[in-house]
Amino acid sequence: MFFHCPTPARNQPIPLAAAVLALALVSPASGETFKCAGLEVSVVAEDRALANRICSVAATALDRLSQCALRQTRPFDIRVSQTLPSPFNGCFGVYHCADNSVEVLDPAALSRAVEATGDFAQLPTDVLFDSLIVHEISHVLTDQSGLSDPRTSAEIEYIA
Repeated sequence: MFFHCPTPARNQPIPLAAAVLALALVSPASGETFKCAGLEVSVVAEDRALANRICSVAATALDRLSQCALRQTRPFDIRVSQTLPSPFNGCFGVYHCADNSVEVLDPAALSRAVEATGDFAQLPTDVLFDSLIVHEISHVLTDQSGLSDPRTSAEIEYIA
């Protein structure tokens, strides 16, 4: 799921209330911060093995998405959480444009969410988790690439 960041009209400031609300939606993730070697990506996760896996998936995603003219222009974080903040608690992952970060359910929480919803139940959790990382990174790069503001959720999700 993508949290859309509207671009203000030229020379128009973003309303303060909107900025405060966007920051309030970001929930803290627990864990240690790991810097992905050779990337401008950090991962906040409970263990190094999961962080290394995310870094590997991120490296491949960044390379492949750059072939579609979607390029990273600034660092971002990927936070692994047990739950996502409201109003995203029904999602598996979210891109927070306010602080240029991604938040995803950890594999165990993702497995429980899939079990509860039945969504993507035919996919192994590890495949779905890696796909989720790529999906959310595509939202980051779409935002960072300065594409025009989408008008529909289909436009938001099409690239991802």
